[in-house]
Amino acid sequence: MNEKDILLGTLKEFSAIAGLIGEDWFLRELDEGSKHPLITYLAKGRPNYSKIEHLNEELKKTEDGPVKASTMLIIYELQYHFFVLAHLNHCLEVLNGEPRLGEILDHLTCEDHFWNGYSEAEIGSLLKEKFGEIELAPTLPNGKSADVKFKVEGTWIYAEVTTPEKGQKFSEIMKQAIATEEAVKLDDSTGRVRQKIHEEFEHFRSILGGVPAIVFVNTNQCEYDDLDIEDALMGTPKLVIHTNNATGEVKTFWERDSWTVFEEDEKAETLGGIISYERNFTNTGKVVFDARIFAISFSKKDIEPLVSLLQT
Repeated sequence: MNEKDILLGTLKEFSAIAGLIGEDWFLRELDEGSKHPLITYLAKGRPNYSKIEHLNEELKKTEDGPVKASTMLIIYELQYHFFVLAHLNHCLEVLNGEPRLGEILDHLTCEDHFWNGYSEAEIGSLLKEKFGEIELAPTLPNGKSADVKFKVEGTWIYAEVTTPEKGQKFSEIMKQAIATEEAVKLDDSTGRVRQKIHEEFEHFRSILGGVPAIVFVNTNQCEYDDLDIEDALMGTPKLVIHTNNATGEVKTFWERDSWTVFEEDEKAETLGGIISYERNFTNTGKVVFDARIFAISFSKKDIEPLVSLLQT
């Protein structure tokens, strides 16, 4: 079976992706030799379930250790592409019929913006399933637009969704580590996080009085995580060693650097909050999220409805 037949056969498994994007787009991308993730994943075909079943049987006989861990990884890798497609298909099924869904589809069909579009579809569908009423690409009072807004207890909350990519310095360092087969020191990512928060806050900056707003940061594609976001908001922690010259007593304690997002831009304090999350799948395809919420101007009451949004 050639690549085209495999791709079209796999596409039949995902009716929302096929229907909303259109078979012609996939055929055109395939003819052009595209490396778009949708093309790459669909061309892998259905998982080899007989091999997976065999590995699962072997797994039952294997004691905990490196062999068991590597077998579990192989089982996961054999199915990962299918999990990614199935999750996206579900998200699009939930969003199907929403006005301005086309903006998300535009991102999904652009190779450079695919993962951001994926996160937009993901968050949009989660918000719709939890809160019922959403609006995609809503216009803000300053004339700009957000990615989605959703209603909580009668109040519209605006949301930006971002999926940062690995920074150039990080990529260069990783290439160096692989080439030299040596451990290398990674740069502090806090500066990159602060820059990303500023970029997302730009959507809301010039709105007089502000609007209830939150930023979702998917960290699957970048080198920083929730701890880096915490450092950007609260200051980078550092170990302080204090010696009393008179007594010789030594005390050690942690304190945070004062330079934060808010030192650079006081208006950022009007942002409601930030939700950092990473998406993974179990070996059976269940979506699991590792998420953390940072309330900024939102109160505990404001943030409470969002706590269970990414719980699995």
